[in-house]
Order: sequence, then C-alpha cells, then structure tokens
Amino acid sequence: MNSILHTLRHGMDFRGRASRSEYWIFHVAGMLVLFAVCLLSVLLPGELAAWLVRGLAACLLLPSLAVSVRRMHDTGRSGWSVLMPALPCALGALVFSLPGEPGLLWILPALLQALGIALFLIMAAQRGEDRANSFGPAWSWCAD
Repeated sequence: MNSILHTLRHGMDFRGRASRSEYWIFHVAGMLVLFAVCLLSVLLPGELAAWLVRGLAACLLLPSLAVSVRRMHDTGRSGWSVLMPALPCALGALVFSLPGEPGLLWILPALLQALGIALFLIMAAQRGEDRANSFGPAWSWCAD
C-alpha cells in the first residue's frame, strides 16, 4: 500500500528511480481497480459507467507513465524507452492511412507492438543498478 501511495504522490515526477516492487505493485493494483470498476459498471446506467472507467483510466495514466519512466531510470535506461511499444502504433497508423486495403499489412505493426511490449516488460522486470547512476542514488531501503 505504501508504494501505491508513494507512486500517486509522485505521479507527476519523472525524475529519479523506481524500484521493481513500486512499479509492479502500482500496475497490478491499478489493473485490479480498473477490473473491479469495469465489473461494477454493469450495475450503473448507460454512459455513466463508461465515463467512470474512462475517468479512472485517465487519472492513472500520468502516474503510470511516471513510474514507468522512473523504473527505466533504475535500470540505467533513458525514460524514452517507455515509448518502445508506441512506435509500432505509429507504424500501424501509417499503414492504415495508405490508399487501398491494408490486407495482411496490419500484421507487421501488431507483431512489432507485441515485441515492443514484451521487451519493455523484460526491461521493467530486470534488477535495478546497485550503484548510483545518472538518475539518482541506488536504493538502500529496498531489497529489489
């Protein structure tokens, strides 16, 4: 619970480092809350449910991005690494903007995006650097 509150308090802070536990606990808790809200949204009337889910997802977007950038910093990588899964989306948009039918051409961006997500998750799961790096001091209170 402390790491979730810490992440929410530093939701706009893209500097520094985030431990593996802070990153994973925040994302798993966020997914569980979104899942619970989606289940409860069945009981709500019409558009209210959709707006509730959208609003919660929007509230979690910046803290999620910030903790992801800080997680990359902890592994010694640039925060721009979080954009790796988004690049194939841009390629997909380019493919679908071409005249005519995309045919099977849509498979390439989808495969690249899956690969980008997998690589990012592998990087996020890696142990952080044990020494201070250009993004901040090493964690001393976390057995990460």
